[in-house]
Amino acid sequence: RSLRICIWIRAAVVEYSGPITAEEAVTLDGLFRQRVHRTPDGLAYRAFDARHRVWRDYTWGHMAHQVARWQAALEREGLRPGDRVAVMVRNSPEWVIFDQAALGLGLVTVPLYTADRPENAAYVLQDAGAKWLLVETAEQWQALAGAGETLDGLCKVVSLEAAPSGDTLLRRVEEWLPDQGGELRAGPGDDGVDVHGGDATGAAEVWQIDDECRRDDVAARAADEFDRRLGRAAGC
Repeated sequence: RSLRICIWIRAAVVEYSGPITAEEAVTLDGLFRQRVHRTPDGLAYRAFDARHRVWRDYTWGHMAHQVARWQAALEREGLRPGDRVAVMVRNSPEWVIFDQAALGLGLVTVPLYTADRPENAAYVLQDAGAKWLLVETAEQWQALAGAGETLDGLCKVVSLEAAPSGDTLLRRVEEWLPDQGGELRAGPGDDGVDVHGGDATGAAEVWQIDDECRRDDVAARAADEFDRRLGRAAGC
């Protein structure tokens, strides 16, 4: 019994391996790589598979393999650090994989609300200058494409579900991803995300979060803007 307890304690210490400091992580994708290195077989995420009605577990090692595949596919698109890549997907492992892949390549993520009006989401895409878009369904893309914005900057749209033939921009994710991605790529040293604020008319502003514009500053600015617009709407 004592031997079993000692083995369990040693295994628990190896699995936990202590916290990852900000100095070790440096960036969000750096934090991800550190966790993958320390506990590749540890449980990273658990998500419900609606199609098969089961919960699925994802280890850090599996997530790293998927992130590397997405990075290889994004590299083939000719995207460069600083380019905007948009995502219109609900919370899911694919959201995390996409975001980590983008950060590791120095790309800037443009998140879109899945329940937003097509014309508003299309405005954000055009205003941000997004070159690449991930959607859940082909219907989402068709609604965006018909919303009245030019969207001439988009070079590729990838759908998690089936994509109809005939659309030169649209690809299904299984057809777009390579089987292998190699090693995880490391970003240029800062994490990027575009935060858009808009009103009921669809007019939007964009604030980029990076090393020169701290996240807490942008959050405070967004909160102030929200309060201002809320007061204006209430007649204050």
